This record gives sequence, C-alpha cells and structure tokens, in this order.
Amino acid sequence: MRILFTVLIIAITLMSADPAEARRRGSTAQEMIFVSDTKVQIEGKSYALCQLVETKSVFFVNLFRDLEGYVLAPNKCIAERYITITEKDLAEAKAQGAVPESVPAVAKLSTKDMIMGHWGWLLVLAVIGFAGMGYFKTRGRRKARVELMQGANPTATAILDAMCHAAKADGIIAPEEVAEIQKVASEMTGHNFETAAVAQMAELAEATPSDKEFKRFAKGLTPAEKELMMKGVLMVVASDGQLEGKEQAFVGKLGGALKMPGDQINAMLLEVVKAGQNPA
Repeated sequence: MRILFTVLIIAITLMSADPAEARRRGSTAQEMIFVSDTKVQIEGKSYALCQLVETKSVFFVNLFRDLEGYVLAPNKCIAERYITITEKDLAEAKAQGAVPESVPAVAKLSTKDMIMGHWGWLLVLAVIGFAGMGYFKTRGRRKARVELMQGANPTATAILDAMCHAAKADGIIAPEEVAEIQKVASEMTGHNFETAAVAQMAELAEATPSDKEFKRFAKGLTPAEKELMMKGVLMVVASDGQLEGKEQAFVGKLGGALKMPGDQINAMLLEVVKAGQNPA
C-alpha cells in the first residue's frame, strides 16, 4: 500500500506540472524514444519513461540529434504530449519502485539511436566516397591515355584526347573512327601508332565527359589550335557516314567550350564531308 500511495503522490505532483508538447519546426522535430514502463498513472492512463530528443534534418535526412532528457508520456511514448521529469524526480520514483532500478540515472542515447539521428552523414560520406572513386578512376584513365600517346606535346595530347572522346560518344568505336585518330595522331606526332593502341586510347575515354572535361580540352588553345581540334573531332564523328544524336551533342558541347559559333562548325563539317567524298 505504501508503494501505491507514493506512486499516487508522484502522479498528482506530475499532473500539477505544466505539460509540454512534442513539436516540429521546419527541419527540426522533437520525438520520444521508449525507455521503460512505469507504475505512474494519470487519469487512468499508464505513463512510460521516454527519452526526449530533438532531431535536425534536411529534406527528411537526419543530420543532428540532441538528447534533452527524460520525460513521461502515455502509449509507450507514441504521443504528442509529455511531462518533463527531473533527475531528482527519477531518483525518488526509482526509490519507491515506480521506475525500474535498472534505468540509468542520466539519460543517454544508445548507439542505434545516435546513428538514427545522424544517418544523413553516412549518406553524405557515401556520396563523397563515390565521387572520389569516380575522380580517381577518371584520372587513372586519362593518365593511361596520355601514356599511349607516346609523349605528344600538350596541344597534340588535348586534340587527340578530344578525338578519342568523340569516337566513344555514341558508345560504338567504329574502325573508321580509329583510322582517323590514327592518321591525325601520326601527323601531329610523327609517330606511327598501332591500331590496337589507338583503339585502346578511345576505349579509355569517357562516354559522357563532364563540362569540366570539355573545358579541359579547350584550355590554353590558340584560335588555330581550336579549329584543328574541332576539325579532328568532326573527321572522327563523320568518318562512318552518320552523325548520331550523341555525337551531335558532343560536337555542340565542344563548340561551346571552344567558344566557336555554330555557322563556323557547320562550314567545317561541310568541308570535312566533301573531303571524305573526294579523297585525294
């Protein structure tokens, strides 16, 4: 009877406190995590001991979680309203058997609950890791292409690299495209490249170069060198007699990076097509 009497006193004391309400403010939300059942009853409802946490999120991705302490709430903490309980209240409730002795005197989140409150950072790290892997993979492929170019000067390397990417643009590296790259590479470097080496250079190119990659193609080129690059690319994409949508898109993006007007590109394409129809 003494325990029941004490529990009743605790309940009355708690009822006299001002109840608070779990809330959501934009990207910040309060929620309760169940800790333990108790013998506290208010208005015929059993109240559980909960941990009150505040979680900050961005687009529903949890980034930060703060523990605000213990509270009491009905329905095993699935509720909108709660009553704050102090460390002193908890100690008295434990002494009288209203709360299990096993409950820690100070609220502390479990590892699982901490992760749930910060899991967004795992997503951020995964994205950064994926981007980093992509960067190093792209860098490695570029290094391998340059090594296959037999020490060509920076301008020749950039032009040949653009041609290799153009050959890869539609996903199919045609023999005619390889032959054009092989021809230009020999003219620019004075070295006779093996067909297999040129095909490997094209295979190592990126099928969908980034805007940064297009800017890298154009970096430091003179107007004459820009024309030479565009002509080489047009020779590659027109070599099989077809200009696919992805090849057109590649030429358009390269033209933008080279700051070359469309009418100039069209005139160069017409010249390349005529030269192909009337070989020397």
